[in-house]
Amino acid sequence: ALPLFHRSLDVLVVAGTQSDQLNALPAVLPQYVPAQVWWAGERETSRSSRLVYAWLHEEGIPVQEILLGQVLELGSGVQLKALSLGEDGAVLLITWQEFNCLLPLGNAEAFFEDSKYADLGHNLTALLLAKSGEIESNPPVWLSQSRPQVVVISVNALNQSGLPDEETLDALMGKTIMRTDVNGSVELVTDGENLWVYNEK
Repeated sequence: ALPLFHRSLDVLVVAGTQSDQLNALPAVLPQYVPAQVWWAGERETSRSSRLVYAWLHEEGIPVQEILLGQVLELGSGVQLKALSLGEDGAVLLITWQEFNCLLPLGNAEAFFEDSKYADLGHNLTALLLAKSGEIESNPPVWLSQSRPQVVVISVNALNQSGLPDEETLDALMGKTIMRTDVNGSVELVTDGENLWVYNEK
């Protein structure tokens, strides 16, 4: 959400390189030009990633590769941490004071198999499900043991795969869930301690 007539971005973070994650970017980028880009994953992963990367190169926009373990400072103490990297992108963690939001946008399967992150779910404020709630990318045991204040599922209401999977929803029983197919856009607001959730509908 940008102010009226504000048409530029300070930073664009490309953390997932699958087509369904980037399909809209080739049309949107010329309207909202980023000053720089932080990129995770192989640029040849999908047709959309190739198109986006080629456009950035043609426009001379600097692209910084996100490295494993890298901490990117977003200002005012907000940090973006790269916990896991793979060909299809990264698992990122946004932290600020007591706020912790996990974004498994790429390499989710390998991340959840890593034993050192087994307890991470106990300290989460918010969790975005990987791949629209696909069960293979969201281990039920990990989900059932996690304790986020809110779980967000970004999913197309018209998807042909019936996502999110029922097994995923079963593992989240009792947790607060916000779904874009049901609730529209979802906005999380925090002061570093408290969390407010706003939805479109």
